[in-house]
Amino acid sequence: MRVIHKVALDLLDPKVPADARLLSVQMQSGRPCVWFTTHADGLKETRSLRICGTGHAEPPDDTWYYVGTVIDGLMVWHVYDLHWVTRESEDSTR
Repeated sequence: MRVIHKVALDLLDPKVPADARLLSVQMQSGRPCVWFTTHADGLKETRSLRICGTGHAEPPDDTWYYVGTVIDGLMVWHVYDLHWVTRESEDSTR
């Protein structure tokens, strides 16, 4: 069974479980957040998210993919996901 979780993106190094399926990036209570589904038993492995402001460099290589954009007043943030799947997490999603 998969469950829905949320993580705030104003953290220095936001992470989601390796098996996370990202659903949405939006503002909530003045904070950029990402909602995702993951297995209820939870995986120990994680993967990173990155936030880049408009006019800043995007993550440096092709392993990052664009998730979404949130607007926070005058600031515009673009969210990227370092998507990778370990062998263990692949086995647990089958």
